[in-house]
Amino acid sequence: MNKCVLCDKTIEDNFSSLFLEKNSFCYKCFAKFKRREEKFEIDGVKGIVLYWYDEFFKDVLYQYKGCYDYLLKDVFLGYLYEDIKRKYRKYVIVLAPSNENEEEKRGFNHLENIFLGVRLPIVKCFSKNKKWKQSSKKIEERKEVQNIIKIDKTLLNGVKKVLIVDDVMTSGSTIKAMIRQIPSNIDKKVLVLASNCRFLANDFN
Repeated sequence: MNKCVLCDKTIEDNFSSLFLEKNSFCYKCFAKFKRREEKFEIDGVKGIVLYWYDEFFKDVLYQYKGCYDYLLKDVFLGYLYEDIKRKYRKYVIVLAPSNENEEEKRGFNHLENIFLGVRLPIVKCFSKNKKWKQSSKKIEERKEVQNIIKIDKTLLNGVKKVLIVDDVMTSGSTIKAMIRQIPSNIDKKVLVLASNCRFLANDFN
């Protein structure tokens, strides 16, 4: 039997054990992810956030990103891979740009590895034109990211639909900067892993 990659305890043979064992985390840890499934809209583009950005999610994400724990890549979406692939089957995944220094240290793009399991095309067309760690910025300073992010539009040649993805959304500045740089003739949707923003409670169909 496998051991949970989060708590290191043996995954017991119980409800949903086949799914959990396949993705290497136990039911108790799985239950700690606080689902949100809330819709939002930025610049007329509809999106959805999957989890609340609480202390548990923050700790797991730090263990994955900050401590380079590659084995945690499937705990965020493992049980949603097929649902996401089915819902966005005609879309190309566009990743939010990461901190290049951090990516070089950990040896992998954390966001790309999370979404590889969805088995949809992934395009890394966004980058930052200078060092910028948004988590260290105040809310009002984060708007400056729109001048930091740049796009290589040639990588989107022939693409008709994109799914913009990011791990955490706070002010929405990064998502907005990406939306505004993607050509207007490309259909856009947004998928964010977690957020604690209250402004996301927009009811629309």
